[in-house]
Amino acid sequence: MRLAAIGDCSEWAKAHPEHEVQSVSSVTDAFVAVASGRAEGVVARSLDLLPLPRLRDFPVLYSVEEPFITSPEARAAIEWVLRHTAEHRRKVVREGLAKAKANGRVLGRPRLCSGCQHPRSEHLQGGPCFNVNCTCVGYR
Repeated sequence: MRLAAIGDCSEWAKAHPEHEVQSVSSVTDAFVAVASGRAEGVVARSLDLLPLPRLRDFPVLYSVEEPFITSPEARAAIEWVLRHTAEHRRKVVREGLAKAKANGRVLGRPRLCSGCQHPRSEHLQGGPCFNVNCTCVGYR
């Protein structure tokens, strides 16, 4: 099996000669290698090198320091953690936005300049106002 290696996996590659291991420089390169078919899976020195959401993107995953991760049960546990982490993150963001709105915070991008109250479109990329008699020095 062809694997893309993230980090120093040379000892693992020597211990597993049945796998053809090619070194890549980043997680993105590993994902591209798997997506393009140059590699069938990934071997990483440690799962710390992989962001959790990217674990789903790799059909085959080996870890040098965490060998237990190759089991289907471990993959199912990771999927469960990822799903619940994402749900928790969405819940916290929704609650924070609702709290800010209840406290009078105006959400979204400002439409008027805080300095002169002219529309944002009258300011060139954050520069001074286009209106002739305006004392505004820039969009804030």
